Amino acid sequence: MIVASVSALAADDGSITITNAEIGKTYSLYKLFDATVGPNGETAYMLPDGKNVTNDTFFNMYFEIKNGNIIPKSEFTEAVLKTDDFKTWATGFGTQVGETQTATGDTVAFNNLAYGYYFVTTNNGSVITVDSANKSASVIDKNAQIDFDKNIILQAAAEGKEEVLGKFNEAGLDIPVPFVIDVTSKNYDGADKVFKYRIKDTIDTGFTFTDDPVVKVGDATLATTAYTIKYYTDATKQTEVTAANKAQAQYFEIIIPWTTDGTVNGDHLYSNNAKIRVTYNAILDHNKAANVKVGADPNLNNADLDYWKNTDSPDSDTPSGTKPRKTTKTWETALTIIKTDDKGAELKGAQFTLSTANGTKVSYVWKQEFVQDNANGTHWKLKDGTYTTDDPKAPNMDRSKYESTENKYKLEERAEVVQGSGTASSMSAYVGEDGKVKFSGLGTGTYTIEETVVPDGFNKADNITFTISFAVDNTDPQNPVGKFSSDNAKIVLDATNNVFNTTIVNNKGVELPETGGMGTTILYIGGSILVLAAVILLITKRRMNAED
Repeated sequence: MIVASVSALAADDGSITITNAEIGKTYSLYKLFDATVGPNGETAYMLPDGKNVTNDTFFNMYFEIKNGNIIPKSEFTEAVLKTDDFKTWATGFGTQVGETQTATGDTVAFNNLAYGYYFVTTNNGSVITVDSANKSASVIDKNAQIDFDKNIILQAAAEGKEEVLGKFNEAGLDIPVPFVIDVTSKNYDGADKVFKYRIKDTIDTGFTFTDDPVVKVGDATLATTAYTIKYYTDATKQTEVTAANKAQAQYFEIIIPWTTDGTVNGDHLYSNNAKIRVTYNAILDHNKAANVKVGADPNLNNADLDYWKNTDSPDSDTPSGTKPRKTTKTWETALTIIKTDDKGAELKGAQFTLSTANGTKVSYVWKQEFVQDNANGTHWKLKDGTYTTDDPKAPNMDRSKYESTENKYKLEERAEVVQGSGTASSMSAYVGEDGKVKFSGLGTGTYTIEETVVPDGFNKADNITFTISFAVDNTDPQNPVGKFSSDNAKIVLDATNNVFNTTIVNNKGVELPETGGMGTTILYIGGSILVLAAVILLITKRRMNAED
């Protein structure tokens, strides 16, 4: 709820403009009292025609009428304006002016207003007070909250444009993974003015930064002079590296001044609700193969957001505003092919090609969320959507700020799995000296193994087609377990490391006789026997003719 006093210099031409409006939220204007303005700017308030407050308990508790003018009692404080009791009374006593408006931009305006004392209700729930006697009053909606997320963005290779914003990863080793961090900014955090933002990002030790982040506010790409960026070897910030040596870094932070002077005293540089977007590429680096997580352990990529407001020192490294961490976990599995002959001996010389029309790695975002738990919770939810550890039942607490004084919440971490649309790809490799070949970077989808080079003297093995699926067991939210599975009994999952193995056997081909070898000898022997039989038959026939 926003309360404003407006005194127009001429009837019906005053206005109330709500700035810092939150897009999609509704705003309704009510008039409580009529008003007049004297020659020296003094304001007098009166009951509107037809209003009777004789039996109005709330009115008589906080106001009195002298000589026809409404005089607030000392009990009518700003704290009273923030209570549900005031909101209930005001919406019943007041008269709505104009239509309820839904914010489509940064501001919402109510025009053609007469002298009066007004209040604005919003579906945000908080109260902001403005007491001014101006023709045009401007009030600030300080109810909106900052939103923050980190994802992996899929680029459509054919068109070269953004196609899907999802929490999954299509990339393999040494192929850029495009990350995106989105912040829906607010110029105020509750009633506090925000004057600087900081975005912090940590990539897994298996990843390497390949380019500098691009920072946009709204549709405009910021010049590098509009923010500062620093790279460090890790999030402890003990060792800073230059942008030229960012391949050595696993952490960066971007600081964006949000006011003209970078302090709470400056004017805001950007509009409320402006989206901050940071995009950059990193690769799963083959040079860091020992650090690339395959199987049971996902690759972790974390993002954090904090911001300076009101009494924070601009030079402090520990601002008071912060949002829960966002983590993208990238899962991948692998397939090891063991190549043998029909006697079980290791067999070299074969090449295999693994292809898929819809394969995709699996990623999910590791989120921190408040969930209701009255027994174990340590936080209470405020009406502005934030949470506090301040007990609403403690002495001198303003309970009207709380959504409930009974419901408690605790902070939990959860994994959200998203299966992305797959892409066609293939990879080929020869069997190594150990008789094995390993394909990494696999995820969900249907795959086909084909022997594309066959060892000499052996027959080609049959193709094997199989489908990989993935699921996360969140029984323990603090330690979720991700497991791959296969629908083909020949593709066997090693449960200890969440990767697959299969054995492919080559059988020897039909052995044809060699020139001058035993095969030729057999032909010679067979031919000699036939010749000898013919001679014996001829001699026998001649003897029989002679006896006749």
